[in-house]
Amino acid sequence: MPLLTTKYTLKHPIIFPHLLERLNLLVIIIFGEKIIGIADYFQPKTFPSILFLSF
Repeated sequence: MPLLTTKYTLKHPIIFPHLLERLNLLVIIIFGEKIIGIADYFQPKTFPSILFLSF
C-alpha cells in the first residue's frame, strides 16, 4: 500500500505516532462497543464460571 501512495505522502508526510494513537483509540472504542453489545447475555443466573476464565 505505501507504494501506491508515494506521491501523496511526499507532499503530506504521515506522522506515525499520530496515526498509531488514532488506531489505538479506534481499537479501544470498538472493544468497548463489543463489551456493551454482549453485556445483556451475561446474567447472574446464566453465568458459568468457564466463561469468566475464557474472558
